Amino acid sequence: MKKSAFTQKVVVSLFFLSAAWCVAEDATNEVPAAPRPVVVEVFGYAAPDKDQPVAAVHREATEDALKNAVLQAHISLDVKVQTDGMRLKERQLRLRSEGSVEHSRVIEAGFMPNSDPPIYRVHMEVSVLPLSSVPATTPLPAQVALIITSTHGKPFQEALSASLQKSGIQVVEAENEPAALIAKVMLTGSTNQVVSELRWEMRRETLFSSTEPYEATVLRGEWLMPDGHPFSSLEMDKLAAMIAQDALHLWISPQGEL
Repeated sequence: MKKSAFTQKVVVSLFFLSAAWCVAEDATNEVPAAPRPVVVEVFGYAAPDKDQPVAAVHREATEDALKNAVLQAHISLDVKVQTDGMRLKERQLRLRSEGSVEHSRVIEAGFMPNSDPPIYRVHMEVSVLPLSSVPATTPLPAQVALIITSTHGKPFQEALSASLQKSGIQVVEAENEPAALIAKVMLTGSTNQVVSELRWEMRRETLFSSTEPYEATVLRGEWLMPDGHPFSSLEMDKLAAMIAQDALHLWISPQGEL
């Protein structure tokens, strides 16, 4: 009897071990859930050139709407704020959005009434999927073309270019390197004689066509710079480091092989 009871215990134990192994194996082989699309309603706008066909204007407005859809659907935001007492001293804002348009539908399109000059508007419903996380095999270093909007003009661009190259970014002219990332940087004047505001944007996107889905990675940043010294080497190097991080992320993103 004792031997029979011991044998039963062994059989029961082996059964539960076998069941646990099967459950663990099923969990290991579990297929990850497919990414879910986000559906958004967006507007896109276009200002037509003289004698531009309506079909071309509609295309521009549609592209603008799809860009706005990607910005709304899959977005991450990082904000850092530094205060001095009750006064805002410094703020950094980083925005990242990545997505691929799965489906789109035009709800309404046409010229806006009473607009002067005429503005064409498209209202769309867009379904956006997150982009694949598999990086492209894009050679380094990253190439960036700068477009500067600033009253400081060329001196600011030269200082930023030097700092970017110290960060490992190759600064080029967009006309000579069509694959380069375009970094649009805007510097405003001092808002209160203490802080200057900087904004930048970089975007990597596929060409828009009827046979290829629109895909985009958009990175934006804002920085309220302390002490109103945008040309100091320390502040310029900090700005270049932030832009360089965005450039490297875009350069190796799935759109890097355009």
